[in-house]
Amino acid sequence: MKQYQITLHELLASHNVFQHLDNLQDLINTQEWTSANQAEYESLDKTITESMLTAENNLSKRITTTYQWSPTLKKAVQQLRYWNMRLQQARNQPYSDIQLRHFQQEGDIPEEAFDIIAEADIKRAQHEAFNKLKELQTKHTEL
Repeated sequence: MKQYQITLHELLASHNVFQHLDNLQDLINTQEWTSANQAEYESLDKTITESMLTAENNLSKRITTTYQWSPTLKKAVQQLRYWNMRLQQARNQPYSDIQLRHFQQEGDIPEEAFDIIAEADIKRAQHEAFNKLKELQTKHTEL
């Protein structure tokens, strides 16, 4: 989460978002808001959203050269990440809904998995995903 905030702050600073926000706030305070300012605000909102998505995507890229790449192995990694994040969610720790959905889609996890809410059941699923990943890693050259 800290790395996400640092990355996001750097992206926002590179686009001068903070200065633009201050300028827009001054226009609101002096009641000089116009339709042109509305367009600038919407453009700024789009920049902020894109920066947030970029920061999130940059952090989710993890590449390893230990194992040969395969779709099966990638799916297993995403399943483990999904269950790790679900465990964070169950423990009321910070997590990203966007990343959770991404891991679910990439791991080919059914929608019914959201019905699992007991921490013990999530831990069990996490353990199964971990064991499956380890098993696949031993066979990575075959995959």
